[in-house]
Amino acid sequence: MSNFQLPRGMRDIMPEEMVKREYVYQKIKEVLKNCGFSLLEASTLESLETLVAKSGELIKNEVYWFKDKAERDVGLRFDLTVGLARIVATNPELVKPLRLASISNMFRYDEPQFARYRCFYQWDAEVFGCEGVLADAEVISVTCSILESLGLNEYEVKISNRKLIEGLLVESGIPESKIPQVLRFVDKLAKLDEKGKRGEMEKLGLNEKQFGVILDLSKQGGSFRNVLKSFKEIKNEKVEKGLKELEDLASALEAYGKLKNCVVDLGIVRGIDYYTGIVFEVYDLKSKDLGAIAGGGRFDDLVGMYGKETPATGIAGGIERLLLSLERSKLLPEIRVSPKFFVIPVSESVKYKAISIAQEIRNLGISCEVDLLNKKLGKQMEYCDKKSIPYALILGEKELLENKIKVKNMKSGEEKFLSIDRLEELRSLP
Repeated sequence: MSNFQLPRGMRDIMPEEMVKREYVYQKIKEVLKNCGFSLLEASTLESLETLVAKSGELIKNEVYWFKDKAERDVGLRFDLTVGLARIVATNPELVKPLRLASISNMFRYDEPQFARYRCFYQWDAEVFGCEGVLADAEVISVTCSILESLGLNEYEVKISNRKLIEGLLVESGIPESKIPQVLRFVDKLAKLDEKGKRGEMEKLGLNEKQFGVILDLSKQGGSFRNVLKSFKEIKNEKVEKGLKELEDLASALEAYGKLKNCVVDLGIVRGIDYYTGIVFEVYDLKSKDLGAIAGGGRFDDLVGMYGKETPATGIAGGIERLLLSLERSKLLPEIRVSPKFFVIPVSESVKYKAISIAQEIRNLGISCEVDLLNKKLGKQMEYCDKKSIPYALILGEKELLENKIKVKNMKSGEEKFLSIDRLEELRSLP
């Protein structure tokens, strides 16, 4: 075994997986472009100051950061939102509202876990410069359309509102100063056992009544109509504003034709402090053990950390988890890794004609390989078989004199001859 091993939490993406990823990327890009989102690639490397501005000093424990050769503190991005927010803030001439999207990798120095590595990939779609919930609805609708384009129809979008939850927590007697910590606690509830929940309660200084309110609140959910009706009588500014936003969001989602897959779930709060309003997470109902396959919400204060304040909302989805969902439901098509054809010159005398034929086939937009190692016929056939190439195109001196090439189906063994002048007919082969 080689001594040159990858660092912990890193992995190579081999051709068999890469073709699946490319298929998924293409589907995502088609939907994003169709909905008016512009794709871009933000810098992988940011100043550490930029990364810390979003998530605080503690983020240093979770990111890859170091000093460059000029002794400047820099770090690898840990999500795509930072770069997009910085771009918007530092380019005020951009026409708003902006629909921006990206599909790329990021790095987090945390414990590797199921379907998550220290270098992982996400797709991201965000709208900048739009205050109302129509932008939130657009982002959710785009997400639904992406899943549906991939055939993943059994999904659920769980939606909540930080304003509503904060107002309800204050109404229950929890001090406003503790709200950010309590929201992070709510975000972790599903992952904690009873002992863990009690431990967190004690750290936060909550009494039994407050603890009970938090647990009850986190279990509230259902259709928009039923959930919104249950809090109508509460006279609290944040509660009233949160309810109104959810009500308007439901109307917009219905107009998009996506409301049927959406529910209210007040256990969804998104544990990062910069969220300011509507928040949401998306689950594959057939693979709930994967956790959320996408999540996001409104972050109106983030762009202002890098420049001019700009309202914003967005979502990010994990590519690795999405691939697992699609594989489990057998929704990924069979995609050939190897080329469809392999041109085999039988002898040295026809080698260059074989290369010429291979290039003609490629010019037709058909995938094709040709021997580069001057192997004997048997070894070339063996190579073709090992790589699961469907068809061998065999060229010998006799075939060349007759201006033909032998087409062999590697699976059935069936052979036929094709005129070299009619190579376009190869398109019709399955």
